Amino acid sequence: MKNIFLTSVLLSFLALSNCSNKKNQVKNISNQDCDFFYKKFKENLMIERNDSAIIYIEKAIDCNSEKKSYKSDKLRFLISIGKYEKAVNYLSELNSKNQDISYSLLKSILLLKIKDKNAEISLEEVYTRYKKIKNPNSTDLFYRIALDNFFKGKEYSLIELDKIKKNTELSEYEIQNFTALHNLINEKDKNSVLFSLFSIEE
Repeated sequence: MKNIFLTSVLLSFLALSNCSNKKNQVKNISNQDCDFFYKKFKENLMIERNDSAIIYIEKAIDCNSEKKSYKSDKLRFLISIGKYEKAVNYLSELNSKNQDISYSLLKSILLLKIKDKNAEISLEEVYTRYKKIKNPNSTDLFYRIALDNFFKGKEYSLIELDKIKKNTELSEYEIQNFTALHNLINEKDKNSVLFSLFSIEE
């Protein structure tokens, strides 16, 4: 269940607006060169050669800084091997101009994981931002409910979740995700619910 959310969320994170002026950096490098580095990253990832894998994904990103999937894979990789502080720093780098709420959420959860003293303050700021969204989409609602659970408790969050399922037109995929969230809230403590959303080991 923990992998339901990660891929789509991370890919949406990396719809960056600050890459549009970087074409000159890669004009002399072919896509084939970049794909070679990425292929080597995947090969080393499969055999758990993590030191080599990080070198190759960084080479791929340097080769083509506009390729969003490379950045997504680097972030996912750092989380998967427990390099949470490096993931926090990378998120700060990616979000230095955008201030995307999704980046801020993941960064706050990672701060909670590493027991940073500012984690709850950061989460509360993100929670406030979600509550202020005037026309939230299903993803916004999904994460707001997870934060409801963290700040207001299980009973409150499940009531809010039921309201959304009754009053919002949802696709089958969205219903599955909200059902999975319902199960997470019932089964896990508030920290573990947040960690599970991004496949962060407990």
